[in-house]
Amino acid sequence: MLDTEFSTIASVGKLLDLPRAKLVNGITPLEAMPNLSRICGGANLFVKRDDSMGFAFGGNKVRQLEFYLGEALSLNANTILITGAVQSNFVRLAAAAANKLGMECHIQLEERVAKEDTYYRNSGNVFLDRLLGATIHSYPEGEDEEGADLHLGEIAAELSAEGKSPYIIPLGPGHAPLGALGYVVAARELLNQMVQYDIEFDEVIVPSGSGNTHGGLLFGLRALGSELKVNGGLYSARSRCPISKNQATL
Repeated sequence: MLDTEFSTIASVGKLLDLPRAKLVNGITPLEAMPNLSRICGGANLFVKRDDSMGFAFGGNKVRQLEFYLGEALSLNANTILITGAVQSNFVRLAAAAANKLGMECHIQLEERVAKEDTYYRNSGNVFLDRLLGATIHSYPEGEDEEGADLHLGEIAAELSAEGKSPYIIPLGPGHAPLGALGYVVAARELLNQMVQYDIEFDEVIVPSGSGNTHGGLLFGLRALGSELKVNGGLYSARSRCPISKNQATL
């Protein structure tokens, strides 16, 4: 694994001046994938191990939460609200982050999958949400981003009336994409690792749903002078890209 702290690439503008709640444990490693490379016909494949961040099972949403929760703390919020699917990794990570930062967390679980079984509704991330002390709410629609955000606003208003200071991590478009900033940081990390280990990549492939990971990585690379291709695989009917339901290359 290639994971040494190293920095030759400058930061992007005033990125380091923005409020950020530090959750990522150092630089995530680049790991060579020789077996997969062989299966894929000899392409030299690497994985940037954002699953190994050392925080609540990792994943790309940890980077995004750093900037949402950084803003929340700068606004003196003490309660986080977020909405997502019943087994959402994002809401589970938000609950963990709120716990770490001494904040309350209210999770709204949306009915995106037609499943009624007990295991789906009580195991996995739902079990962890409860273990982490989150208050769980439900929303009956699964593909209604605007409605889900509006319902979060109603819960936030109730919490405000109780004297709490809520902060909403929004689902729908039309809000500042603070989560994308986490992958502007990741772009800098990646370019530093490429310099350190003398690696030249032809392209980067990422999952693309909300567009925060895809857009943030692309912006960061271009802002730092890199023309590295960013290829996104759309994994959800809710993915915000007008091009293709399978692939978007930027």
